[in-house]
Amino acid sequence: MFITCFSCRAQEENKIEIPFRLIDNRIFVEVEVNGVAGHFIVDSGGLHGFNKDFADEAGIHFIDSSSIGGAGNGRQTVWYGERSILKLPTSNISSTTDRPLVINLNTIRDSLRLPYLDGIIGEQLFRTYRVSINYPNRLISLQDFETPIQREGYEVIPFRFYRNQIPMIKINADGNEGEMIIDTGDRSELTIFPEFDKKGSVSTPYPLSDLEVTGYGVGGPVMARAFYLKDFTLGESLKLQSVKTRIPYHTAGSWAQNAIAGSIGSGLLKDFEVIFDYQKQLILLKKAPLLSIPEFVYHASHIDSTVSWYETYLPFERVKSSKPGIVLEHQKARIRFIDAPDLQTVNKYRSLREGRQPNGVFKFGFDVVDIRTLYNEMISKPGVQVRGRLITFWATHMFLVRDPEGQTLQFFEGDTGNKVWKNSFYAFITDSEDDYNAFLSQMQKLNMVPVSNFDNVERQVKQRSFEKGNVKIELLQSDTRAENAYIGTDCSGIKLSEALNSLQNR
Repeated sequence: MFITCFSCRAQEENKIEIPFRLIDNRIFVEVEVNGVAGHFIVDSGGLHGFNKDFADEAGIHFIDSSSIGGAGNGRQTVWYGERSILKLPTSNISSTTDRPLVINLNTIRDSLRLPYLDGIIGEQLFRTYRVSINYPNRLISLQDFETPIQREGYEVIPFRFYRNQIPMIKINADGNEGEMIIDTGDRSELTIFPEFDKKGSVSTPYPLSDLEVTGYGVGGPVMARAFYLKDFTLGESLKLQSVKTRIPYHTAGSWAQNAIAGSIGSGLLKDFEVIFDYQKQLILLKKAPLLSIPEFVYHASHIDSTVSWYETYLPFERVKSSKPGIVLEHQKARIRFIDAPDLQTVNKYRSLREGRQPNGVFKFGFDVVDIRTLYNEMISKPGVQVRGRLITFWATHMFLVRDPEGQTLQFFEGDTGNKVWKNSFYAFITDSEDDYNAFLSQMQKLNMVPVSNFDNVERQVKQRSFEKGNVKIELLQSDTRAENAYIGTDCSGIKLSEALNSLQNR
């Protein structure tokens, strides 16, 4: 049972909005139980439940126990807890669950290097409200079932319940018809179960990857081979191409002998706005506009040597372009270098000002493939200045490199299923309160989602982080690191105005 306290704004719009973080293609929301705060996955394929560590901290008493299986070959002990109230503090919603599941989720959390995994918000939410998940804007909206559905622009797909719990829709995989569950707790794009694959020889025409760990479930590691499915249709007419697909290789567990076709996860759904209406048994999908950075425009003081450095130490290659400058590309990552010999380098700027950073763009970066291999390659090369070590930031792995002109590059581990490099990150710094506030306004216009706030009054530092889709933005106001003289024209690198103009919805 859910109990709701509407704010005035929510009453006016008949809608409750809950921000979320998307980490490893999983939706995390803030939850509070008995005064203990945690981060729970929103899982259309699960029930309300707690990680055992969190349940212990929240003082949940166990009633009885049993053994359950899931993805993977193994089984786990599950306890059934006493009646509990789950509060979502960002939305004034409370949910009472009479018999919450309690299970040890630490292996899943640690194996996937998740920053947290305290529990699950499951089926009960979807049966109480019409749930809209706007993946790119990182926002969940809840409405009463009586509110009319806004169908314009959406693909409307009917579903039936699998095991009276999980939505299941009709699909077509390369001409093979079947039914798949919709599971927001599944990090992958598409999983085809072995029985369906054997029946239709779906994977036969494709080269398969080596057998590898593609995730972790209640039953342990999910061992699978992957390929890219040419044609995939959801419902009657929502057609997708080149969908990353895995086929699990298990002798036990819920996927081993399952007669349905498979599972559609958040790796596929994350480019959509998805509405779940459990009462009418409908799922609505609409491709959401995604924010992107088509190219970085880099004004280089020493263009020949700087371009040569990027070609030598990173996997960029020159490509032809009708626009001025030298263009380097690698997969979806692209930099345009403009010859600007009259500009001083950032290295020179800092050396004359006791290390202070010029106002403007002070970092830019990429989502990359296999970040650990890239990091090890970078630290082994004498011509590369790696700053620090491989760390976790934005709930993903990243590291920093400084190029010959003093620009800082930030490399991020790409999302699950990402197999290409892409432009993904800007960091801006200013010592001006007015410029800082103007930038915050710009982020609102772009519908950027706030991720973190950090203020240090003693050091006179304000820091805000935002994201939308794969694009990440960091804003820093600091009198100690920035200097107001720089307005984006007297130093090499990326100009502030060009950076903001490069953020495009597509």
